[in-house]
Amino acid sequence: MIDWKEVIKINNPQVVISKEGKFIYFRPGKTAGNSIDNLTIRKYYPDSIRSNYTETNRFENYSGDLFKDTIESISNEELESYYKFVSVRNPWERLVSLAAYMKCSVQHIINLADKELEERRFGSLRAHYLPYNTMIEYKRKKVVDKVLRLESLDDDWIEVREKLKLPKLQISNKSEHKHYRDVLTEDQVKWVKKYYKKDIKLTGYKY
Repeated sequence: MIDWKEVIKINNPQVVISKEGKFIYFRPGKTAGNSIDNLTIRKYYPDSIRSNYTETNRFENYSGDLFKDTIESISNEELESYYKFVSVRNPWERLVSLAAYMKCSVQHIINLADKELEERRFGSLRAHYLPYNTMIEYKRKKVVDKVLRLESLDDDWIEVREKLKLPKLQISNKSEHKHYRDVLTEDQVKWVKKYYKKDIKLTGYKY
């Protein structure tokens, strides 16, 4: 059996869980998380709780005492039965969207990501560009029942909506920006391909 608490731990702070609904939503930044979590899940499952940063190193600690207590109160066997889903997005598009949202350059985010990875110290912005491969697969085992692609979100949402008795999504926080092909330099395209190599392999996204 998969060690679900370990899966949750390594994906902190991008995890939303509901004991009432018996589900786990892995929420990478800039993949419609606000629409799915804040505007939908929290309204229909007020018990849902999201992990968040209180520590600088996400690899060592669950963050947030309430979230930690919630996870520890659920057995691994129970977590095995939970419905699990994740939202994903073309990584090149995701990076450009984040830059537009943060009102900074793409290169600024790349430099920050490289620096944090080198120092193994991660700030809250990392939640927005965190690779999502460990939210799909862990030790070569699939860990989600449904992968929601932003590009086909309305259709993909139907399964989750029916399973959890949720309404249609209302998309919010949509940043306006040029197509990623018109923004990224050749070196930046290569950086995305390297940084999100496992994400791309699992999802099949292409530049």
